[in-house]
Amino acid sequence: MLKRHKLKEYHSIFFHLASVVLWLWALSLLAVIFWAIMISLTDGRDYALNPRLLFPENGFKFSNYAYAVTNLSVGGTSYMGMLFNTVWFTISFCVVRLIVTLFAAYTFAFYHFKGRKYLYGFLILQMMLPVYGQTSANYTMLLNMGFIDTPLFLISCAAGHGMNFLMLHSFFSNLSHSYAEAARIDGAGEWRIFFQINMPLSKTLIVAMFLMMFVGVWNDYQTILLYLPSYPTLATGLFRYKTLAAYTLDTPIYFAGIIMASLPVALIFIIFNKTLMENLTLGGLKG
Repeated sequence: MLKRHKLKEYHSIFFHLASVVLWLWALSLLAVIFWAIMISLTDGRDYALNPRLLFPENGFKFSNYAYAVTNLSVGGTSYMGMLFNTVWFTISFCVVRLIVTLFAAYTFAFYHFKGRKYLYGFLILQMMLPVYGQTSANYTMLLNMGFIDTPLFLISCAAGHGMNFLMLHSFFSNLSHSYAEAARIDGAGEWRIFFQINMPLSKTLIVAMFLMMFVGVWNDYQTILLYLPSYPTLATGLFRYKTLAAYTLDTPIYFAGIIMASLPVALIFIIFNKTLMENLTLGGLKG
């Protein structure tokens, strides 16, 4: 009993220490966000003269946000144009990638065909290769195919591998086949089994994957910068505008653009916080 009591005390001390560390970490993140908001409301000259000034001396300039929307541009593309590019590319990329990954994981989990183990091993091996080691070869291939700097680049995004593939494959592999077998007895085809039985069981996982992928693609600037330079997104445009803002005293405008660009992702996290953070059940028959 004495040992258990001491163990509970140690656990309580560790829990409180961990809580303090996490609270400090969260507050540091909030401080960075607050600092960015303050800069976005500062006059460009005032910020250039005193970058450490937290509260503007001449009042808040909310007009910086309107100026960012109407005048912030990169390579002839306005802020609204970059927003449009961000929306269509992010949604298209996520839909294409998720559909192909979903079909690939389902096929490997539910069907046994010749060469299945070798093909699965090849996918795992391909995932082990470093990304930066593939970039030059991948760029050369896409350039020769005419996919660089064109929406046709989305075709190359239809790759059914990666961490999402492993998660979906694990889900479908552990999913009970009792529903599918019962449906086959009633005369249901494979497409009907997939869309009406197995898809609804995995919808929570699929939605969570789509949201996580959406956030990652929305904030990705390297892909567009390398493969679609004529279609700058908000992440790419603001990355390129950063250097220009330092010379034109438009750093507050730059931060205003960042704050507005981050709002959709923040809203997604707030609205779907439970879906993203809760433990996802794997579904199937119980008991």
